[in-house]
Amino acid sequence: MVPLTWSAHHAEALDHQERGEPLRARPPARAAITAATTPTEAAEASLVLAWISQQLGDHAASADLIARARPLLSGVLGARADCLRGLTLCMTADHDRAIAVLTSAADRLADDPHWQANALVGVGVSAGYLHRFARADTAFTRAYALYTAQGEPERAATCLHNQGFVAAQAGDLPRALAHYDAAAVDERRHPEALVDRASALLAAGLTEEAGSALARAARLLGAAGRGPAFAEATLVHAHCLLRTGESAAAVSAARSAADLFAAQQRPGWRAAARAIELRARFAAAETGSAGALSVIARAESGGGVADREWAIVVAGDCDKAGMVTEAAELRLAAGRPDLVEHHRHAKDTTAVLRVLGWLARAHTAPTRRGVLAACRAGLRVVDEHAAALGVVELQAGASELAARLSEIGVGAASGPRGVFAWTERHRAAMARPRHAPPVELARALAALRSADPRDRPALEGRVRRLSLSSPAERLPDVDELSAALGPRVLLSFVVHNGQLSVVSVVGQRFRVHAMVDSRIVGDLAEALRTAAALAVRTGDGAAAEHAARRLDGVLFAPLRKLIGDRPLVVLPTRALAAVPWGALPTCSARPVEVAPSAAYWLRATRVAEPGGDAVWIAGPGLTHADREVRDLHRRHGGRLLTARHSTVDQTLAAIDGAGLVHIAAHGRHRGDVPLFSALILADGPLYGYDLDRLRAAPHRLVLSSCESARDLLGLTALLLRRGTRTVIASTLPVPDDRAADLMSTLHDHLRAGIAPAHALARAQAVHGHLGFVTFGAG
Repeated sequence: MVPLTWSAHHAEALDHQERGEPLRARPPARAAITAATTPTEAAEASLVLAWISQQLGDHAASADLIARARPLLSGVLGARADCLRGLTLCMTADHDRAIAVLTSAADRLADDPHWQANALVGVGVSAGYLHRFARADTAFTRAYALYTAQGEPERAATCLHNQGFVAAQAGDLPRALAHYDAAAVDERRHPEALVDRASALLAAGLTEEAGSALARAARLLGAAGRGPAFAEATLVHAHCLLRTGESAAAVSAARSAADLFAAQQRPGWRAAARAIELRARFAAAETGSAGALSVIARAESGGGVADREWAIVVAGDCDKAGMVTEAAELRLAAGRPDLVEHHRHAKDTTAVLRVLGWLARAHTAPTRRGVLAACRAGLRVVDEHAAALGVVELQAGASELAARLSEIGVGAASGPRGVFAWTERHRAAMARPRHAPPVELARALAALRSADPRDRPALEGRVRRLSLSSPAERLPDVDELSAALGPRVLLSFVVHNGQLSVVSVVGQRFRVHAMVDSRIVGDLAEALRTAAALAVRTGDGAAAEHAARRLDGVLFAPLRKLIGDRPLVVLPTRALAAVPWGALPTCSARPVEVAPSAAYWLRATRVAEPGGDAVWIAGPGLTHADREVRDLHRRHGGRLLTARHSTVDQTLAAIDGAGLVHIAAHGRHRGDVPLFSALILADGPLYGYDLDRLRAAPHRLVLSSCESARDLLGLTALLLRRGTRTVIASTLPVPDDRAADLMSTLHDHLRAGIAPAHALARAQAVHGHLGFVTFGAG
């Protein structure tokens, strides 16, 4: 058998490496070094092995191979060696040195356009991390042109993808995702592209989509032995866990990432992993999910320094690596806003850093007036940032920043009216209204309804990106609000520093009432919902009654004298959004109207009373649904769609601008994405997003379906924003055999001219509450 020549081994190694297979490329690369007949051949083969070692995360071996080969190389080969050294500096987050080395190499590679493009890609990546966005974009544009001219479309696509990375670093998430989509990089050959996409989705607050991308990336990177990208995926996973409140799991994942970066000799990235670990530990301590703050191991901290002190050291390491956002977040989490450079960050090119700068200023301002001024300035940046993002589902991250500023504002507010105003600012940020291009959205939703389950995540992502936002709600005028309330009492629940309070509004008088630890209220609310759901199914309401009395005592005992027998308008916190209010003794037989914010409620009061036809719709799979809607149609007239004919398009056409709509159908709740909650109709689910296609929302909507009102910031908020005056829906599973009688009585009262909240209170007093709630103006 004739042994393979140097050139054959060398070509095989290059072929595997270009295809993203470093594990398969390593044996022939080593064989090429052995088979070399000249020092130059050995040095050139060493460069390929250095490149492979770099991809596998062995940066020490890569640096050693380059150092030994470099003296034997000159001209283009010497410039290639310098390019590889610069790429190693880029991967170890030594970005200033990387840019200098790679720029010099690119200038000397004019006669080798493939490697010149490689060097320019490294310049673009490092410049992006250092927030030198124009330089990064220019480098990627030049590299794209070089790869295209060389007939390398796949590498050219990675330049488009990297321009998406730069846009993500700059905070322009729609542009980032558009670049990722346009590049369409083959994720099997370049799974690190999935890590970049996951980072952008995470920055937008889309943790579920980010997690899905990371799961695919981890499988592909592990199989290919791509150590550096796998470590980065582990870090993004830790960040996802931190964002979803899984502090202990975030600590574990961040430690794993730190260990991987340490083994790869990437100190800057290791600092970023330590930053996530520390933030997760602080979060665990604040929420009570961990005990007292622990101490980092002496081997890591250099002497057992406490977490908050060690965090300052880690933040400095992040700054040195160009990870400025991570450094600012860690200093804030460690309770050291005084170390966040407000004046620098308030002028930074990224909106997130500008907001973090104002957050630091709000924490350190010496006067209440200064605190509130910083909060307002930060919220202006958030609002501009959210409006620029356009796509509403990309605004979760912006809303989170707004919530942090608003909570500081609540704490610094002067008097009950100030607390109420800052609470409304928070709600306005969290419940930003949305709309979507109707034709494109209709096509995307139709594809989603008939999609294979494996294709649904990608199609859901397209639907979400088609959903656009409007400006935040205008804060309500206090005098206008007081006039609209009339005899009602408004109760605005608010959480500040972990404590639940309520602002009451009676006429022109605002008062703040302190309550209890918000975690207690959240636990009681969930216990009531669970017990009430069980009672609806079994008929045994003892546990539900006990849970209702306990929650009622916490929420209303301090307010009973104030409330008297007046109707209520309730603005709940997220933990209280799914409470079946009719189950509480204070609310039983009392008209109660629930809304996402005072602005939404006030908007609903201005909607004219319904004047159009009634529409009665049944969905499939419910024994009594057809009978329920046929009976209501017979008694009250209007238009009827039975279970066989209630397609999505027929339903949307029927309810567009209708005066009263009643839908008896199975409901499907999606807590992660409320607008993918759905009503099941004849040809599939009618999503919350579908309702955004209506030209005019129905004036009044009754949903005789399970758990259709579990998320107040989703379907209900959309309908109220689009012009619906009242939504009556349940937060619990609804037994259709019992719902029919309650619905019959409800519609009799509505037909008699009784206001919806009063009509529902009377109907539930007779037939039991079944979890139904009046949302909007009743």
